[in-house]
Amino acid sequence: MPFITKEARKITDTIGPQTVGDKCFLCYREMLKTWRQSPRWTTAHEIHNTLITTQFDTEDDMTAAMLAWQVFFQLHVMPYELQKRIDNGEVETGNV
Repeated sequence: MPFITKEARKITDTIGPQTVGDKCFLCYREMLKTWRQSPRWTTAHEIHNTLITTQFDTEDDMTAAMLAWQVFFQLHVMPYELQKRIDNGEVETGNV
């Protein structure tokens, strides 16, 4: 998955991905970089749109990207959306 060791990240950055986990990490890192520039629903939409319109070289590449999206969405987009619900008065704090 995208959470590879520090040593594996260095190797991946130096010589490229060696495993499907490395591929997932690279996809996740790009998503996170884009998200941090502008954390909002529109950014999540654009990241996902780019993902689903990409022509992947292999099924492994596509699977790594899709798995990276799922982790990214759960860890970053959903907490953002849940906080927006609270900020907008849709739900009370603690009753999400």
